[in-house]
Amino acid sequence: MKKRATCVILISVLLLNALCSYGFALGISDFISDNSVNIDASNYTVLPAQAITPKTAAANKGLNSFPAYYSSKDLGYTSGVDNQESTDVCWAFTHNELIEVNLAKKYGEKYDLSEEAMKFETSNITNPLYGYMRNPNSSGNELMSTAYLARGGSVLEQDEPFTTNQERTVNPDQLERYGRLVSVPMYEFGINSQNTYNSTAVDSIKSLVMQYGAAGSSLFYDQSTIYQPDDRTNYYYDGIENAPNHAVTIVGWDDNYSASNFKQTPDGNGAFIVKNSWGLYHNNNTSDYVYVSYYDKHITNQIFATDYEMDESLYDNIYQYDPLGWSQSLALSSQDGVFCVTRFVADRPDETVSAVSTYIVMPGITAKVYINTSGDIDDPDSYKVIHEQYFDTAGYYVMPVTPTMLSGNEYYIAIELASDTDQVPFAIQSDVRRIIDNAVCMQNTCFLGTSLSELAPLEDVCDILNSQTVIENNKIYNPMLCIKAFTKSSGMQTYENIGAYTDVQDTRWYAQAVDYAVGAKLFAGVTETTFEPSTQMTRAMFVRVLANLTNVNLSLYEGSIFDDVRPTQWFAPAIQWAVQCGVVDGMTPDTFEPNLSVSRQQMCVMILRYAQYLGFDFQPADDDFVFDDDSSIQSYARDAIYTCYKYGIIDGMTETTFEPRSGATRAQVANLFKNFCQQYIY
Repeated sequence: MKKRATCVILISVLLLNALCSYGFALGISDFISDNSVNIDASNYTVLPAQAITPKTAAANKGLNSFPAYYSSKDLGYTSGVDNQESTDVCWAFTHNELIEVNLAKKYGEKYDLSEEAMKFETSNITNPLYGYMRNPNSSGNELMSTAYLARGGSVLEQDEPFTTNQERTVNPDQLERYGRLVSVPMYEFGINSQNTYNSTAVDSIKSLVMQYGAAGSSLFYDQSTIYQPDDRTNYYYDGIENAPNHAVTIVGWDDNYSASNFKQTPDGNGAFIVKNSWGLYHNNNTSDYVYVSYYDKHITNQIFATDYEMDESLYDNIYQYDPLGWSQSLALSSQDGVFCVTRFVADRPDETVSAVSTYIVMPGITAKVYINTSGDIDDPDSYKVIHEQYFDTAGYYVMPVTPTMLSGNEYYIAIELASDTDQVPFAIQSDVRRIIDNAVCMQNTCFLGTSLSELAPLEDVCDILNSQTVIENNKIYNPMLCIKAFTKSSGMQTYENIGAYTDVQDTRWYAQAVDYAVGAKLFAGVTETTFEPSTQMTRAMFVRVLANLTNVNLSLYEGSIFDDVRPTQWFAPAIQWAVQCGVVDGMTPDTFEPNLSVSRQQMCVMILRYAQYLGFDFQPADDDFVFDDDSSIQSYARDAIYTCYKYGIIDGMTETTFEPRSGATRAQVANLFKNFCQQYIY
C-alpha cells in the first residue's frame, strides 16, 4: 500500500506521545448502555436488569487442532507496510487491512483501501451528518469503521490517499464506492488479568485468521517497558494498570516462539504474528511485523474479523436509518422472543428486497426475518418469513433473504430475535453524548413488541425508559433500530442451469454468465454440485471451451506437436484443432503447457484469433484510453486486450486496471464467452 512516508526519527518521537489514545478501548462493551433495561412490552413497565455485555464462546466451531505455525503474510495475503504517521487512526488501518487480506485470501486479488476516507467520514467535524465526536486524526474503534463501511462500501486509496491533514480536500460525493460488508464478527474474551494462557481465546483467534485471513485486536503500547533494548520484534505487556491504546492486525501465529525472546518473560511459549501501521518501525526498519505473546494482557481481549465482497450484485439500493450503527443496546423481557420492526419506503414499487442486515448484540441469538409488503403494519398475517439464522457470535451481519418483489413503495422489515434466556437484547442507534450527538429519530418508523400484533413506537418505549433513568449519560436520545434493507432495482432473475451448483448463488455477479456457459454446453461444473467459479482455468481447458463452442468433430484431430501434450490426453484433440486453425500457439515451439493457468491477456489473444477464424473483422481500438497497468501488458497482447475491451468482450479488473498477467478464473472465462456469444454469434 502506498502511504505518505516519514522519517524513522519522527516516528520514534511521535508514536510515544501521540498513540491512538484509546485504539479499541471504546469497544463493544463501551458502546452498550450502562443501564440496559428490560421492558415488559404489554405495559412498558421498566424492570431492573444488568448491563448486557457480549461474552462470546469459542469461535473454533469444533476445530480441535491447528498447525503450529501459520502466516497470512507468508501466503502473500497481506499488503505492504502502512504508516499512520502522527495520527491516531490505527483502527482505520486495521479494519482496511482485514478487508484487504480477506479479499486476497478468497480471490487472490489485492486491493488498497483508503484510510483517509474512513477517518474523515467518521468525524463530525468533516461529516456533520454521519460523523462521531472525534477529530479526523483522532482515535476510533471497530464499531465506527463498521458503521462507515456498512453505509455503502469503501473508497480506494488511489482516489483519496492518506495524509495527516485535518481538512478534507476531496469531494466525497464524487468518490466511487467499492464492495460491501458481508459480516463483522466481534468477540470479547475479557482482559487477561492473570497473564495466563487462554486456550479458548487463542484457538478462536486462530480460527478467525484461518477463515478470514486476519483478525483485528488491540494492545497497550509502551516501548520502555515492553521491548528488549534495540529489538522491536517481540512484544509482551504483563501489567494490569494500563488499558489498550493501539489497534493491530493479527495475521498468524507461532506456537513454538520462545518465551525467552521477550523482555518480560511470559509463562509459556507462543506468539501471534502481528502487522502494525507504523511504517518501517520494527525489525530493524525492514518490516512492520512483530511477535506478541499469547500471554499479553490485551491481545486476546476484544477481537473482530471481516468478510467482504467487491462483488456488489446482491443489491442496488440500501435503505437505512442507522448510518452511525450500533451505539446502545436495549433488552426486552420475553420468553418467546422480541419483534423489531422498521418501516421503509422504496424509491420504486417494483424493487426486490434481496438482503437485510442488523447487529447481533450477544451470542446465542436466533434471528427470523419477515417482510410485509401490504403497507399495513397492524396485520400480522401480512408478514412472511424470508430468512432464519442462528448466531453464536456478536457483530454485524448482512443476511441474504428469499428475494421478495414489492407490491408498492412502502414495506416493513421485522426481525424476531430469540435468545436462550428471558432477556432478548437488540441494537439501536442513538445519541451517546460522549460519542454521538447527531443521531436522528424518524417518528413512527421503528417499532417494538413481543408479537406482531402488539407493536409500540421505539421512541415511546425510550421515553418511558428516560423517565426512570436518573443518570443523564444513560438516557436514550433519538433512537432508531439498527436494521437495513437492501433491494435490487428490478425483479431478481432466476436461472435454469446453475441450480445444482451449491457454490453459485443467483445474486453473484457471475451467475448469469455461468448459467449461460452451462446452458450452452461450453463447460460444466468441476463436480455435479460445484462449479468452482474462483478456480483458475488452464490453457487446455480454455482451448477445449473454444472447441465446444465450435462444435468441432474432435475425432478428426489426432496426434500432438507438443512434447508436453500426449495424444491420449482429453485436451489433445482440441489443442491440435486450435493450432491448425491458428487460434493458439505453444508457449515454446515444443511445449504448450496445458496445465498452466490461462492469463487474462492470453485469453484476449485467443478469443480475438478465434473471432478472426470465424470471419469477424474487429478493428483495433484507436481511442486514447490506456489502463494504468498498461506497462504490464506484453506487446503481443496489447492490441487484443484493447480491442476486446473496445467491443465489450472483456472488462478491466477495475475501471482503470486490467491485470493482464493474472490467471483467469472460471467465472471470468464464462463471462467473456457470454459477452462474445450474445453480442456477436447468437
